[in-house]
Amino acid sequence: MEWDAKLKDSLTQVAAAQDALRIRKPTRRKDGSVTPAPVSLCAEWLLRPNQGRNTLGEVLRKMKLSYSKRRTLQSLAGMYPGNAILYKWKLAPSPACTLCGSPAETMAHIQCICPALKAARIRAHHNLVERLWKRLGQTSTRFVIYREMTVESLRGIEAPLDCRDEWQRALDELIDSDMASQEEEASDLRKRPDGIALHWGRKTVLILEFTRGYDWLASWHQDIDRRKTERYTPLLGKLSSCLGAGWTVEIVTFTLGVRGSYHEPTWQAALDRFGLCGLEATEFMTELVTNCLAELDELYTVRSAAIKLKAGHG
Repeated sequence: MEWDAKLKDSLTQVAAAQDALRIRKPTRRKDGSVTPAPVSLCAEWLLRPNQGRNTLGEVLRKMKLSYSKRRTLQSLAGMYPGNAILYKWKLAPSPACTLCGSPAETMAHIQCICPALKAARIRAHHNLVERLWKRLGQTSTRFVIYREMTVESLRGIEAPLDCRDEWQRALDELIDSDMASQEEEASDLRKRPDGIALHWGRKTVLILEFTRGYDWLASWHQDIDRRKTERYTPLLGKLSSCLGAGWTVEIVTFTLGVRGSYHEPTWQAALDRFGLCGLEATEFMTELVTNCLAELDELYTVRSAAIKLKAGHG
């Protein structure tokens, strides 16, 4: 009997669910003690709850077999063959990064750290955040999103008559350095929030920050959200003070892992604020994770091209 694609897919899901239960099952000894099941790093990562794994699975099922999908699967397993892993396998003379000389070219180094790939990482961030802000702007009938605003451009926003005086007085107190964290103040004033959302009717200001981060550690999203919240807390305090009573100022973070991880409750709460919920939210997150994995692979492509270019110049 020849299996069709639907039956094969269904049986694959059943087998995967059975394996997940088996992997989690602890060992019970005769003396009554219980030993937790030994779980590989890859399995532990895939089995983490509330990390968008159903969305990731849906995206992977739709991906056609290709070198791109192979690189994606290597990345999910934490086994993309950068120099650090190739050296461990005795397939490279050194674990150092070919492009920048860093002592260990890990996947985290390629995707989040290497200075030679900074422009590609910025482009990946901008591509993802552009899709996010565009969709939230299309969905929300109340919030208006302004992207990467300076104080001067915020002053150019046309506020409704009943909010105009308060808004202009608040902005008169702001300076560009308020939009950056203290450690960035002197070095790079371009590092501002990725967006500002305004709800004039409720007198609400949302400081929006999107991050494409490395999602290997269990606490990855908590660590990133905490850092981003700390970064813009001074701006929140200044805006709250300048706007005064009756206004609400909040920081809303959107943190997406380089391998498509996201903390489901946090994202659901954030998307709900803009009216994106239910099936529409699920479909959008599938689209966003698809693009996230495409950006992951694009970083590898840029790296390969940069290595070839460097070898040619050498």
